Amino acid sequence: MKSDFVSFFIEFLKILIPPYIAWRLATNSAKQSAKANKTEMREQLRISSKNNEHVKNQAYKLQFCIKELERREYIFEKNLSAINVLQKSVGRYLKAKNPNSEELKMCASQLMEVLHELIFSIGTLQAIVRAASPRFEVEYIQHFDALKKAGEKIEKDVYEMSLLSGNRAKDMKKIKNVNNNGNIAEFLEQLKEMRNFIMQLMFTVIRKMG
Repeated sequence: MKSDFVSFFIEFLKILIPPYIAWRLATNSAKQSAKANKTEMREQLRISSKNNEHVKNQAYKLQFCIKELERREYIFEKNLSAINVLQKSVGRYLKAKNPNSEELKMCASQLMEVLHELIFSIGTLQAIVRAASPRFEVEYIQHFDALKKAGEKIEKDVYEMSLLSGNRAKDMKKIKNVNNNGNIAEFLEQLKEMRNFIMQLMFTVIRKMG
């Protein structure tokens, strides 16, 4: 009888233990899988949060670049307007029978004012270009060098105009020299080139912003 009970108990254990072991293994596996999933989920959330922060920072940077580029473009527009006014004033002066040097001096003074504003603002433009789109930096430097060279020449001419004495013969000689040296036309051209470059960069930044 005892032997039958032992045999029965052993057979019972044979039936019970394998499913129990399988259940324990499945439970442990599920726990490990859940733990791994939680770890992976936390990592994905961390990466997603980091990416979102990067996207936000990038958007803020591009918005700042657009704002600064718009401000620089406005300064260029003012210089273009002032140099155009001066160019026309020089033309009127050379054609007039009794030219008025005061008009030229006033135009020269206005150009000098916006020219100084341009010189001050363009010094930091390279950093804005680099932040907005680094691939444009080399092109910017080329435009900058050409504009700087033309600006130095026109600055001397404008200074000469500011010293007009009212002596018709002397003043006429100065203005003819300014008109014939081509500096006004060259500066105007370089202003347009840089203004167009800024506009092109602005369109590029807007496309980046989506």
